[in-house]
Amino acid sequence: MDEAHENSAQALIAFEEDPHNKIEIHERLTSPHPIIERTLNTLKEAKADLYGRLFLLADKCFNVSITRNSVSRAMRILDALLKGLDKRGFSLSLSSDPYNPHRNRNLSHVTVLNQKIEISLDEPVKKVDRVLTPAEEKDRLKHPWKYHEKYVYVPSGELALRINNVHRGEIRRTWSDGKTAKLEDCLNDFMIGLIRASGVLRSVELKREME
Repeated sequence: MDEAHENSAQALIAFEEDPHNKIEIHERLTSPHPIIERTLNTLKEAKADLYGRLFLLADKCFNVSITRNSVSRAMRILDALLKGLDKRGFSLSLSSDPYNPHRNRNLSHVTVLNQKIEISLDEPVKKVDRVLTPAEEKDRLKHPWKYHEKYVYVPSGELALRINNVHRGEIRRTWSDGKTAKLEDCLNDFMIGLIRASGVLRSVELKREME
């Protein structure tokens, strides 16, 4: 265990647990963070993929995968998050995904206590049965062997913040809309998750150094 890291982490967690430091989200996006401004402008021009989520192929954008109806809300949440990161001295960096064939697709990393943590925001979609049109139904009866698409994907309207590169340790990796709380209410908890994730990464780092 790195005691210096642990002591710093506990102090940061105490800061997040103090109600006076709650991250507030505004009803309207005003004076957006530069990364959010670029991401929003790119989303306005983005095309939807098979699942209805907007596909970003632009440099210097936050890693998001959302449907068009969720853009406004997602950007307000991320704007508050990024400004909160800046206030805490947690730097955000964007880099190309080496495993993505589209080179301009960015990964988003936050550096907390010298540990680089990959984060993203996405919107799950729901798979539902597709109702055939009258013409398709008539065609299906006439040609029963012919294939007709059985399902469609619809927006869930639910958003989730994720930590993507921490796979060890019993820590939380996803914060999302729930029955009793929305993602807007979870940003300080997400900050605590980042701090705890940095401890897991530091432990991995120490193990490698010992080996």
